[in-house]
Amino acid sequence: MRVLSLLLFLFSSIAFSQISLNDLQKAGIKSEDDFKKLGLSQSEVSDLKDEYVEIQEKPKVKKAEVNKPLPALIQKPLVLKSTKKKVEKVNVFGQNIFRSGSISIQTSSDKIKATDRYTIGTGDRISVSIWGFSEFSDDFTVDDLGNISPKIIGKINLKGRNFKDVKSIIKSRFGKVYDLKNSQIGIELSYSKIISINVVGEVVSPGTFSVPGINSAFNILTLSQGPNEKGSVRNISIVRNGKIINTLDVYHFLTQPQKASFVHLNDGDFIFVPPLGNVVSINGEVVNNGKFEMKEKETLFDLIQFSGGLTANASEKNISIIRNSSIGKTVESYSIEDAKNIPLKKGDEVIISKNSTLISNKITVKGEIIAPGIFQFKTGETLKSAIEKANGLTSHAYLQTAHIYRLNSKLQRELIPVNLNTRSQDYSIKLKDLDEVFIFNKNSFLDSNFLVINGLVRHPGKVEFKENTTITDLLTIVGGTYPQADLSHIEIERIDFSIPHNDTLNYVKIHIKSLETNADFKLEPFDIINVRSLPKFKFQESIQIIGEVKYPGSYSLSGDKNRTSDIIARAGGLTNLSYGQKSYIERSEDSLGIILLDLDVVLKNKNSSSNFSLRPGDRIFVPRVNDIISISGAIGARFIKKNDNKINVAFKKGRKASYYIKKYAGGYDLKANKRTVYSVTLNGQVKRTKLFGLAKPIVEKGDQIIVNYKTEKEKKERSKKVNWDDQIQSITIKLTGFATLWILLSNVNSN
Repeated sequence: MRVLSLLLFLFSSIAFSQISLNDLQKAGIKSEDDFKKLGLSQSEVSDLKDEYVEIQEKPKVKKAEVNKPLPALIQKPLVLKSTKKKVEKVNVFGQNIFRSGSISIQTSSDKIKATDRYTIGTGDRISVSIWGFSEFSDDFTVDDLGNISPKIIGKINLKGRNFKDVKSIIKSRFGKVYDLKNSQIGIELSYSKIISINVVGEVVSPGTFSVPGINSAFNILTLSQGPNEKGSVRNISIVRNGKIINTLDVYHFLTQPQKASFVHLNDGDFIFVPPLGNVVSINGEVVNNGKFEMKEKETLFDLIQFSGGLTANASEKNISIIRNSSIGKTVESYSIEDAKNIPLKKGDEVIISKNSTLISNKITVKGEIIAPGIFQFKTGETLKSAIEKANGLTSHAYLQTAHIYRLNSKLQRELIPVNLNTRSQDYSIKLKDLDEVFIFNKNSFLDSNFLVINGLVRHPGKVEFKENTTITDLLTIVGGTYPQADLSHIEIERIDFSIPHNDTLNYVKIHIKSLETNADFKLEPFDIINVRSLPKFKFQESIQIIGEVKYPGSYSLSGDKNRTSDIIARAGGLTNLSYGQKSYIERSEDSLGIILLDLDVVLKNKNSSSNFSLRPGDRIFVPRVNDIISISGAIGARFIKKNDNKINVAFKKGRKASYYIKKYAGGYDLKANKRTVYSVTLNGQVKRTKLFGLAKPIVEKGDQIIVNYKTEKEKKERSKKVNWDDQIQSITIKLTGFATLWILLSNVNSN
């Protein structure tokens, strides 16, 4: 036991552990002499004492969070430090379980559910409740002697007992006082004692941890992040009072948790993680590849179980072990049947090979078969038996030819054609292993024929051809025709395949059919059917009359010759307020625009050239008579409002524009251009001034008189002074030239 204590001490001093003097005393070390008796030299003992004196002012104790503070269990902590680096690399399967979150720590002391194996100790609080005929409820804390003291019942010693036995003892004692036959009793651990556990050895973060006693050794190992890359996962020791009371095996916990050893810890217990034992590796077709720690006498079968077992693709007859020997590495091969009798050695490398993916003893039947698939090949298998295995041929199977694809000696597929007609002898052909039988679809040998229909049908386009399709059938398929379709003249364009290939002019024949007499005319593949419109068919086309007629509005044209007088008559004629002389037609066809129209003349003489034929979209405007004349532009009158630049006056028959300008518009403005005065009639006609501005236009009813302003160029030319000398000289030269020309012409005529 003294040697074990020394090992614990050395591991803790090497790996950053924190150990109190009380803990060392529990391990059997009470003085310097005990160290020397265990083999330490005086200098080593002195070094430990120096380190202790150096850091005793700053003790370092790791504690898990608890609901209630725990008084210090150690008075003078001894902290041993080392320069050794922490290693967290996961090397062996199972080492990372304590760092992956798979195991959690219970940090709360009062939100717990104790297992039957939990050991009761000082500080535990037990809740007892009775309900039914008898009523009772209270909590009891286990004292230093391990007792609880319910009133009336008396002291009950529970120290060191598991929780299952504790519940039985309490129930028995309370049953002597309370009627439990007619009542129920509940016994729960309401608060778990706080214990300090020392985790030492090959762990990532060794130290002392204060946690609720409900936690197991596995839970506490998560606080130290479990074994490091050199730490064992198979031989973790629980040390109490210098004795190993239990050994933890992570593999048993992972693979057989129901059989894994489980022990609750007491205050001051040690969890010691020794170095790894025998490490082997396994790779290939197993669930978990990697390195595993093995115990003495464990076999290849055990390793396969630890790795999760073989995969579905594993070869059970091809398991290799690469093993160190005196001459180097050697390979040994085994099957799964041998695995239980093959012990493993340190450094062994196990490789589980993969089964071949090639399928042997099979035949494949596919294509037009009721149940295509892969089937077992048996010696003597025939084509007929293979088809029967696949439940026979479908109704679409092509019987003239089927194919058997067979591997030849060069491992290439060769084709064997077979006939599947009822009396064919090919059904008795013997198949071979790995043959593939393919049945064709008879529809794959048929052309994809079609018809094309164009024109006045509701759904024109390409239609799949079917035998015995008639014109009537096709028109029904495409939704029928439009009303304007000419069903007496249906054109069918047909390819004549009997024409020689070099005749490129006559290979298309045209057939004209009437639906009334040729409704049952049968169509052929690739026919193009054209349904055209009735000749000269038109839907209603309209014109519009606007203005002074009795019934203005839109009127449909009937036929091609609709004259103006006809439409005016349909509109009820002109009203009394109409100004027929100034009517006009607005035509958008051919972008003609306005056509002047004198309806007074047209209505008196229907043969007049102004009795125009109307076109769809024409608009006839009949203005109302207007006795007002408007004058605007460069006139002498001035207006109060800036936007007013027009004067309206009464019409006087036969007067010219100059009359209205001088009499009503204040004459011409100084900037007026008298030569360009013009008037605009009610039908948009423009009448301009003639004879260099001397003959002003005669004004009619409703006209607008417009006086333009002079342009800037005209102003500049008129502002220039006339040089009369230059003008006289120019005229003299021109007259002299004219006289000379006259004399020459006279002489020519006399000769």
